[in-house]
Amino acid sequence: AGRPALELGRTGYAPSFLGRIDPRTGTPVIALVVNALIGIVAILSSRTGDLIVLSGFGAVTLYALSMLAIFALRRRAPDLPRPFRAVAYPWFPATALALALVSLGAMAWTNRGVALVYAGILAGAAAYWRLASRRARP
Repeated sequence: AGRPALELGRTGYAPSFLGRIDPRTGTPVIALVVNALIGIVAILSSRTGDLIVLSGFGAVTLYALSMLAIFALRRRAPDLPRPFRAVAYPWFPATALALALVSLGAMAWTNRGVALVYAGILAGAAAYWRLASRRARP
């Protein structure tokens, strides 16, 4: 779980101390400890159900984005060699995207509070990413 934080630290999108590798163990100790502390705080919040729903929002969002990426890549680079072909393209990816969007809507409808927290996290992450992108570029 420390590898994403490690890479974000290395590239300048997160604090640089997260991007350090322990010379003795060869592992991202600081990133692992930070992730563990965040996990412990989340567990101690006693909001396990909400955390599960929040992670569901993230998973379904990434699923929808991956379907959108299929369409974007096919449009932008139609001649790119592809070792894997999407089955029944464009029908299956379009159906998967539609189902993911319906799922997100249903999740937001039944979990309005968590949906607002998720929207806030996305907005905050987008704002941070924009600021960090300016700093990380040479």
